[in-house]
Formats: sequence, C-alpha cells, structure tokens
Amino acid sequence: MHSQQRNNEGRTTDGVGWARRSQQPSGPSTNATMPDARRAPVRIGPLSHDLAARVVLGEVGRDFEVEVSLLLATGRCTAAIALSRQVAMYLLHVELGRQLSEVGRLLGRDRTTVAHACAHIEDMREDAGFDGRIDAIESAIRVRLSPCPETAEARHAERA
Repeated sequence: MHSQQRNNEGRTTDGVGWARRSQQPSGPSTNATMPDARRAPVRIGPLSHDLAARVVLGEVGRDFEVEVSLLLATGRCTAAIALSRQVAMYLLHVELGRQLSEVGRLLGRDRTTVAHACAHIEDMREDAGFDGRIDAIESAIRVRLSPCPETAEARHAERA
C-alpha cells in the first residue's frame, strides 16, 4: 500500500492532496479508482504562492459556480467543470500572460491540453453571450489585481 507523510495542514509532501479531506491516500494509482471528481487528487504545490493565479481561479469558480478545488482536480470530471477549467486555462494564459507550460504545471495538465483549451475558448467567444461572460470575468480579475490608489498612498505616507 502506498503511504505518504502529511504535514500539519493535511497536505501530502509531494504536492498532491484531496479536494475534500478523506482517509484514502493520494497517488497516481488511486486516481483510477476515484471516478467522483469531488474526490479527485488536487495539485496544491505551485499555486500556493501565486496570488494572481488564485484570483483567476477564484473568479472563474465564482462565475461558473464551481469550487476551486474542482478546477484543480487532476482526474476526469463533468462537462461543466471541464469548461470552467478550460476558461481558467485560457485566462491564465491570455489575461496573466503565462506560458502554456506554466499554466499546465499550475493545473496539472500538459501544455498541449492548455493549447487545446485556449483554442476552444477562442472559438466559443464567437458567441456574443459567452464572450460577454468572459469579458465580465476578465474585468473582475483586473479589478482584483489592480492596486488600490488609497492603499498605495497610505503605504507611501507610512514610509515617509
């Protein structure tokens, strides 16, 4: 049986953990036995210090009503979750300017999967309703990532 050490937050030492806490060990061999996407392994390592990527995933999750943990799940999932994950890949690449390979690392996917997702979302943006939805998410991301002028002024005043 495959066992791994967990730190005090319940995360495994290899950067893979469960989307929902469970007593089952994580690892590549258990993924095939877990058809339920809510219990699929989640990559948590590279994202923990990436505020901008967390903002993108949070906004996509909010708009599509999908938990961020499901966007990060490495297993197969429903079509709705897959679409929201593709939107997240697209926005990480287009809005944040991340390379396809970096987006793939963040979400536990190959760069070619990310390229496919970006092309698919570009095609879907031909629909005015979907394009408006993506525009709204992009605007929300820009607002959340833009520095607040009042906060910047207060910080500058503190330093003086």
